[in-house]
Amino acid sequence: MGTIGIDWNFEGYQKEAHFFLCGAFESFYFISDFLKSLTKFPFMLKDNVIIDSVFGSPTCIWNGGRTISDVYYNKPQLQTIHDTYADLGIKVRFIFTNPLLNEHDLHDRYCNLLMSVFQDLSPEVVVNSLLLEDYIRDNYPLVTFVSSTTKRLRTKEKQLSHYVCRPKPANG
Repeated sequence: MGTIGIDWNFEGYQKEAHFFLCGAFESFYFISDFLKSLTKFPFMLKDNVIIDSVFGSPTCIWNGGRTISDVYYNKPQLQTIHDTYADLGIKVRFIFTNPLLNEHDLHDRYCNLLMSVFQDLSPEVVVNSLLLEDYIRDNYPLVTFVSSTTKRLRTKEKQLSHYVCRPKPANG
């Protein structure tokens, strides 16, 4: 009988294993130091292991309250975080899954500041609100969308059409 389960040592694993680090903002200094260490000492990970992106979001109304800090970053701080991840070649994935958003919340200055600072990195955004998805799609065209499992898509057609949403084409 063959081996059952996952080979957590990645021995003999032929394809790349992509990892996503949580705490993109609240653990920023740890993550940036860790990733910088990997560039100096690449043998710390097996050859087929790739740190693909960091995910999370700072405290803001779009994220649905899933933060462990109450830190608000100013624009220069956000730019430093942006520049660090850009220099390291790491994608940023925002988690914006507040199910109670309304039209007024879409115009939150802080959330829009986050998007404007990170837009040129073509961030990924996990959303569960079609209202927020449409707003971001219209205002930040470089964003790639990832549908949240909390979206509660009840039909097979909706599930297939919302599994991973790509950026809106430039021509509309």
